[in-house]
Amino acid sequence: MNANIERLRWIDVCRSIFMLMILWFHTEIYYFGDLVLPYSMYVENALAGFFFISGYLFIPKIYSKSNKIIIYNIFRKLIIPYIVFSLFLGITKVLFRGESIDFILIIKNILTGNASWFISALIMCQLFLVIIRYICNNRILLLFACTIPFLYISFTKNYSNYSIIDGTSISILFMYFGYLYKKTEKLLDSINNIYYIFLALILILLKITVFIYNLDMTFYYISIDNYLIFLLDTLLWCIIIVKIVKQIHIENIYISYMEWIGKHTLVFYFLSGGVPLVITTFMHKLFSIHSNYSILLIVFLLVLITTTIISYLLFNIKFFRKTILYMDS
Repeated sequence: MNANIERLRWIDVCRSIFMLMILWFHTEIYYFGDLVLPYSMYVENALAGFFFISGYLFIPKIYSKSNKIIIYNIFRKLIIPYIVFSLFLGITKVLFRGESIDFILIIKNILTGNASWFISALIMCQLFLVIIRYICNNRILLLFACTIPFLYISFTKNYSNYSIIDGTSISILFMYFGYLYKKTEKLLDSINNIYYIFLALILILLKITVFIYNLDMTFYYISIDNYLIFLLDTLLWCIIIVKIVKQIHIENIYISYMEWIGKHTLVFYFLSGGVPLVITTFMHKLFSIHSNYSILLIVFLLVLITTTIISYLLFNIKFFRKTILYMDS
């Protein structure tokens, strides 16, 4: 199998793992009305993983393609889907809750990035990197540009009132980590698995520390109690999960399904808020809320199946796929 195709396949599997973690997070919140499994145990790891993979794929492009092509692709593949999905889902959620539609508020949320802080932060990160590349071709400047926002926030604790700004300040660093991983990929792949087991033990100790001391690790409206632990936690997670996925036999029906999710992550992410809301609302009307956490697995499976079906149907609408998502297949 071609190495480039294989690389894209492990990337899709990684994306699917991160997506399932986010889908679980949203399902749990809507079903129980609050978090049971702490945010700091897995959510920030999933978000960091998304930006890590994005940096792995995107940053090399700014050195191999023209700025015009890159900006056009950002507009067609991210900005247009963000506007269309945010507008549609914003209206749908309001109607579903039986509230009156406030178009000014919906548009304001889209423009400020609050409609989907993750997608808006990804857009901002990519545009920021293109600007840095345009200003100077020096890769050392790229390093400083990606680390200074994080360092400024971590030392000053001077947060903005906008999740898009805070989220971008943190996310841009993980995109650079993804780029560094790509530059050192062969070396990291050659390292014996025993060393990765050692790193995994360190990660477990970090998670235990976070849990015992109830450390906050909120990623977007930033509330991070310990930046060093946050950085080690998320970075080790990214490196370890990539190593594990690369060693999984890809020709497996379950892995193939996860690979499919990875290819459709953008739609899955937009649906990851609305579908859990609808499914859990119907579950609450049909059955009383169970405190038994195992019941959440059934609810999650319903959410996953529904999200999969909607994503499949959307991707099989030629106009939607080519015009909104700008994809050939």
